[in-house]
Amino acid sequence: MNKVIKVIHPIKGKLEGDVYTPKPKKKVAAYARVSTNYQDQINSYIVQCDEYTKMIQSNPDYMN
Repeated sequence: MNKVIKVIHPIKGKLEGDVYTPKPKKKVAAYARVSTNYQDQINSYIVQCDEYTKMIQSNPDYMN
């Protein structure tokens, strides 16, 4: 008896119902933190948030 093997290749995009998106945008999150309440730490937090925001918004593969 001959067995029939069917190879199913993975889909690299996103399939929602009948709609296929070949390269969906990624949902991303950033994590910024400081260890104290001192002013230099607050400035560090602001810089971290600004840098992460720029990085995420400048990447066309990421959702805003």
